[in-house]
Amino acid sequence: ANPNASTPAFTPQQDANGLSVVFTRPKGLPNVTYSAESSADMVNWSPVALIVVEDGPEQTVRATDPLNTGTTQRRFIRLRFTRVP
Repeated sequence: ANPNASTPAFTPQQDANGLSVVFTRPKGLPNVTYSAESSADMVNWSPVALIVVEDGPEQTVRATDPLNTGTTQRRFIRLRFTRVP
């Protein structure tokens, strides 16, 4: 997102596929990697696949925790953005 502009907060959604977060990112941004992880305790994190749901100069991406491990009563998703030199 643009650091100089207001961006709406991410709102997790739960459905039959699991717990999801949707975000946008610029396509082809050099030296930046995107990843997502899920956790039941905010100590142990597991990778979550990122799926592009809308492609263009700005991509819409979904990270979904399928809720098939740990407790389904308390889950967390975090997005990680890393700049590689």
